[in-house]
Amino acid sequence: MDNLEFYIITGMSGAGKHQGVKFFEDNDFFCIDNLPANLLREFLDLYKKSKGEIKRLAFGIDARSYLSEEFLEELRYLRERANFKIIFLNCSDAVLLKRYGETKRKHPFGDGILSDNLVKERGILEPVKNMADIVIDTSLLSVKELGRRLRQEIMHDSATLNLKVISFGYKYGIPLESDMIIDVRHIPNPFYQIDLKHRSGVEVDVSQYVFNHQSSHDMLKYIADSLNFMVPNFLEEGRKSVTLSIGCTGGLHRSVAFTEKIKEIFKKDGVKVEVFHRDIRRGRK
Repeated sequence: MDNLEFYIITGMSGAGKHQGVKFFEDNDFFCIDNLPANLLREFLDLYKKSKGEIKRLAFGIDARSYLSEEFLEELRYLRERANFKIIFLNCSDAVLLKRYGETKRKHPFGDGILSDNLVKERGILEPVKNMADIVIDTSLLSVKELGRRLRQEIMHDSATLNLKVISFGYKYGIPLESDMIIDVRHIPNPFYQIDLKHRSGVEVDVSQYVFNHQSSHDMLKYIADSLNFMVPNFLEEGRKSVTLSIGCTGGLHRSVAFTEKIKEIFKKDGVKVEVFHRDIRRGRK
């Protein structure tokens, strides 16, 4: 279990546990929210049987689990057998009362007086808070800011961006998943060269033709500079993936050649790059 990244995220009801679990889901963790206390030990046994297929694991546990007298014992049992961290989300009573008033949600302890339920919950959670490795006060944090704090606390060593680059032909429509779109139709077109017409931008001769023009190098620099400027901002925002689409007329020559060049540049910089040539087959027809 040495290679397992394992977190338990818990805290005051209304402090942001569900948003915290969503953060872990967005960062490729296998997540279970509202896991009952009596299943912790069982799930650990199941993990052992998975033979390491699960690499990243996060459990969200709410206040109802702590009503069980066995819960702290379950946590101690896990401590002896697994390397994991507890993240405790705290929040002031004033903010919690406001959040419950805005959402009209019921407190997990039932329909009693909300302020009394919060006092009771704090008392029950105090031993768990004392066991926590990370305590975050969410009183003044938005959902996005909570994501940033979690990233600062636990993801700083793996803050990388997944860049997806799609080549496409405008004649077949713009990819709907695009975050950024670059038009390279102004670049000289290999389509009008007889020996290149039915070949693609993946091939060396076609790529050399495309980048045998200063306008192509200027455009490539513009794309790379734009991404270099935006990648840190995407990471700061909590984004884990961005889709850049590069289009030419048919999606066979110029957009393909540019996409391959972008892959070369950013793989050297440690960015995870996936390339998809959406229209390369249609462009050959």
